[in-house]
Amino acid sequence: MKKLLLFLIISAVSVSNFAYATTLPLYFKSYQSNKVLNNSILDGQDKSLLSENDDLVFTFKHTEPFVLSGPIVLDLFVEFNVRDVGIEVYIYKLDSNGDEIPLEICSPDVRVRQNEKVNRVFIKTCPLEQTFDANENLLVKIRQTALGKIFNLTRLHHSPKYPSKILINLDNL
Repeated sequence: MKKLLLFLIISAVSVSNFAYATTLPLYFKSYQSNKVLNNSILDGQDKSLLSENDDLVFTFKHTEPFVLSGPIVLDLFVEFNVRDVGIEVYIYKLDSNGDEIPLEICSPDVRVRQNEKVNRVFIKTCPLEQTFDANENLLVKIRQTALGKIFNLTRLHHSPKYPSKILINLDNL
């Protein structure tokens, strides 16, 4: 099997306060704009945790069968208005019927050095080895953890100055 190391560059189409992402080669239409994800947590009521509109979603569609063979590493440039924040990463297999099969949920605690400044954050997930058929896709969702009554804002940056990306290890079959 040929080892393939694939960098997925974050690309997104902005609609109000959220971004959808797909695989390369699409890029932000405007590098000056920042993308905000999941900022609707207020008064202990999570208004958007289950809403896909507030998740940052990455899909990887491959024309041939492949095996997810190693860690998925997220290299993100983020800005928070609080010091401690949780980011949840959900890994799914999207089957040919469009059903999401959960592979892993990763909830690392992220502590930033400076709030209200851009910080580089690395998140490593280690899903078990999974085989994907040609008509199945890899889906990665990123969302902010609900922090109860604390209102906080997470802004994901992607520009030539702040090149956020995802690293995926896979083998072609």
